[in-house]
Amino acid sequence: MPSLYPVKIKGFENKKIELESSGFFSPAKLLVNGVKAEPGSKNNEVILRKEDGSKVSIFIQNAFFDTVPRLLVNGETQIVVPPLKWYQYVFCGLTLFLIFYGGAIGAVLCMVGFLINIRTMRNSWLIPWKYLAILGTHIIVFVVYIAVSLLITVMTTG
Repeated sequence: MPSLYPVKIKGFENKKIELESSGFFSPAKLLVNGVKAEPGSKNNEVILRKEDGSKVSIFIQNAFFDTVPRLLVNGETQIVVPPLKWYQYVFCGLTLFLIFYGGAIGAVLCMVGFLINIRTMRNSWLIPWKYLAILGTHIIVFVVYIAVSLLITVMTTG
């Protein structure tokens, strides 16, 4: 479920500009007064028009292991939200050891869980609820991994 983040861009003070974070199957979008911004000629580029008709080119840059991208406005990087702290990444990625132990199934499950946890960390919930929800996601990932592993074992052995 994508989230909306307010963005302040010089020259657009009288417009409501929001960044919609990427979904699992949809890229991030820039919304101006609730309408998707005009796409540019390059990949991940959008064009905003000022009141005087001049254009501003904005590139949406994906952030490493984050669901909220950065914006490149006229050559200057604009960070929409501060990056997560290292300990938040560690807590969100506790199941990542399944990449090494759990094979392809474990890798897929832990990456999905990691992305869900990063999204949960970016929610506006109270901090204890965030950490409890992330802990719940870890438990669900482990339970699903064990269930799928047992199912495959039962189906492949006589």
